[in-house]
Amino acid sequence: MCENVGCCAPDLTSQRRNAASGCRERWHIAPSGKATPEGADQDRRLGPRLILTGPRAGVIRHGAQHCRKRKAYISQSVRTVHILCGLFTNCAIPSRCMSDLLGHPLSDTDRDNPFTPDFGVSPHVMAGRGAQTEELRTGLGLGPRNPRFTSVLIGHRGTGKTVLIDHAESMAARAGWHVLKTDATTPGIYERLEEDIAASIDDDVIDVSGGGTSRSETEWRLGVGVASVSRKSLPSMPDKWSLKRKIEVLGRSAAERNSAVLISLDELQSGDRQELRRLSADLQHLTKRGELPIAFVGAGLPVIEYTIMRDPKMTFFHRCHDIHLGPIDRTSALEFFSRAIRSAGGECDGDAMHLMSEASRGLPYKMQLIGDNAWRFSGSPHGRIDLQTARLAVSEAERRMTTRVYSHVWDSLSGADHSVLQQIAGAGGTTTRRSLGAAMPMKPSDLSNRLRRLETLGCVDRDGAQHIELGVLTPTGFVNDIIAEEAAVTPDPARIASSTAAPSAATTERRCNRPLKTINATCILRAGHKGRCRSR
Repeated sequence: MCENVGCCAPDLTSQRRNAASGCRERWHIAPSGKATPEGADQDRRLGPRLILTGPRAGVIRHGAQHCRKRKAYISQSVRTVHILCGLFTNCAIPSRCMSDLLGHPLSDTDRDNPFTPDFGVSPHVMAGRGAQTEELRTGLGLGPRNPRFTSVLIGHRGTGKTVLIDHAESMAARAGWHVLKTDATTPGIYERLEEDIAASIDDDVIDVSGGGTSRSETEWRLGVGVASVSRKSLPSMPDKWSLKRKIEVLGRSAAERNSAVLISLDELQSGDRQELRRLSADLQHLTKRGELPIAFVGAGLPVIEYTIMRDPKMTFFHRCHDIHLGPIDRTSALEFFSRAIRSAGGECDGDAMHLMSEASRGLPYKMQLIGDNAWRFSGSPHGRIDLQTARLAVSEAERRMTTRVYSHVWDSLSGADHSVLQQIAGAGGTTTRRSLGAAMPMKPSDLSNRLRRLETLGCVDRDGAQHIELGVLTPTGFVNDIIAEEAAVTPDPARIASSTAAPSAATTERRCNRPLKTINATCILRAGHKGRCRSR
C-alpha cells in the first residue's frame, strides 16, 4: 500500500479477512498524507468497511464519488469515507477526481480548509462548548424527571445554537431514538412534526397504539441501465388522531423499548404565538405531567426572555432548563485556531494566532470567518499565516459581520437604545454608570432597565457594578461609523439657527408697531399706512 491513501486501497486479502470477522478497518491520515492503521473496530451490523479519519481523509471523497473502480458511502462527516467494496487493490485515483462539484480542479487550499464560515454548519473543531454539550448529554440520558431532559438554548447570532441542536439530534439518533426536528421560522410547526412522525412509525408503534392504518408509497429503484418502480404498504396512524396523541403513542412505544423521543425546535423567537402555546400545552401534559420519555431541545435568540419566557400560556418553556451560550473565553478561542490550523496541515505564527483570537471576541461564527479568511489569504496549507495576513483576515471578517450580524441587531433596537449606545461609543467605548446617567435624559430606574436589556441582547457588557462597555454585537467601531453616517446627513446646527433667526432691524422698521388700546398687541401694518391699526 502506498503512503498516499488518496491513491490506493487496502489489499483484497485484508478486506476478505475483515469480511469474515465482521469488523471495520480504521486508518488515520496524517497531514502529510501518510496512512497508518489504528486497529479494527468490531461492528457486525455494518460488515466490512474501511474507515479513514484525520485531517487528510477528506481528499479521497471526490475520488470515491467519481472513480468507477470504487463503491463508497459518504457519511455525514465531511472528513470520513466508508469504502464498502474490497474488489480493488492499489487503485490510483485519476487527477480528474480531485475536482469540485462543477468539475473544476480543486486546490489544496480549498480542499483542506478546516473552517466553515456559515450559520448552522457543524465545525470541524468545536472548542469552548464542552460544558454545554455535557449538560445536553447528561440531561437527555437521565430521563423526564431530570429538568435538563427539556432544555432551551439561548444565545446571540453566531454563538452555535444550531450546531448544539444538531449535536443533540446526532446523540439521540445514535442511541436509536425517534428524532422529530423542525424550526419555527414559518407557520406550520405541527404539519412538519406530523411528517417526521409518519417517517418514524413502524409495526411496534402501531402495536402500542392499539390501532392503525396503512398507506401506500411509490418506491423507485435505479440500477445500471435499468429502473423499476413498485408500491409498498407502510404502517401509519389514523389521520383523525391529533398530533398530541401521535406523539404520546410514539413516546409509549419508545418507553417499552427503553428508548425515547427527541423533539428539536430551532428559531423559537420567530415562532407563531398560537402554535407555540399549543405545543407548550401538549408537551407540558406529555413530558412534565405524564413523565413520558419525550425530550425537547429548543433554541432562540435572547429576545425570547422578554417574549416566550414571559408568556403566561407557555409554562412548559418557562420550566425548561435554560442553557445560555455566551462568547467563548480567549483561551478556548486560541485553542480553536491552533487545533483547526494544525489538524489541516497549516502553520500560523504565534502573534497572528493571538490577534485572531482577540479580534474574534469569542463569537464562534466570527472565529470561523477570521480563520477562513486567514487560510485563504495565506494559501494554506502550503503558505504560512503571518501577522499581516491575520490583520487582513480580521478586517474582512469585520466587514462581513457588519452586514450579516451587527446591522441586524442595530435595526432591532429602539431610538432610545441607539442614544445610549452612541453615548458610550462617544466616550471611547467604555464609561461609568454615573457618567452615563448624567448624560442621558432619563430616570435612573429606566436607564438601569434599559442597560439590563441591552446586556441580555449582547449590546453592552458590565465590568463590575459601575463600568459599562459596548458588547460583542455592537462594537465601538461599528457604532462610531453609525454616528459618522448620521452626522453626514444631519444639517449643520449653525445653518439651522441662521435660517430661523429673528427678523432684522430693517424688516421691523417697515411695520407700524403702534400699541393698540383694547388688546395687548401692536399694529402689524406697514409704517405710514392709512386708516385704523390692525393686530391681524
